[in-house]
Amino acid sequence: MNKQHFYIIVIFGLLLSNLILIGFNGFQKKDRRPPHPDDNPKNIVISKLGFDNAQIIAYEALIKGHQNNISERDRTIHELKNQLYDELKNEVINTRVDSLTAEIANYQKQIEQLHFKHFQDIKKICKPEQIDNFNRLVNDISTIFSRKDQKKPKDHKRI
Repeated sequence: MNKQHFYIIVIFGLLLSNLILIGFNGFQKKDRRPPHPDDNPKNIVISKLGFDNAQIIAYEALIKGHQNNISERDRTIHELKNQLYDELKNEVINTRVDSLTAEIANYQKQIEQLHFKHFQDIKKICKPEQIDNFNRLVNDISTIFSRKDQKKPKDHKRI
């Protein structure tokens, strides 16, 4: 075997290994498709439950009221957290800290209760033939409505 045949075999081997790696990488990326605009929670619920136009209108009204209720409590929690952390500037009074954390917990409890009621209301607008779909949706609620996709502030730094 001369040098020319050796180099041809090495080049062919490298080319083949690159093609295999490219192919392998391409197959992996198919599993991680970019988010589709219709993949927001509202559209997922509409799709999974098979809502008709009248149900979609009722659902959108439920969403609007729910978002207002949640936003109101989120703002209150934010204000209470600011008050809590302002306590670090002074001599810490445990009763004040306990009071603020209990208040925050109460508002968080209200939020969870509102979420639960919201899904009860969604179930009420389902037709009898959609209840099985709703019951399957319940298994995915925490995933569909997770906050992981929400944008974090750019200036947020971990301490």
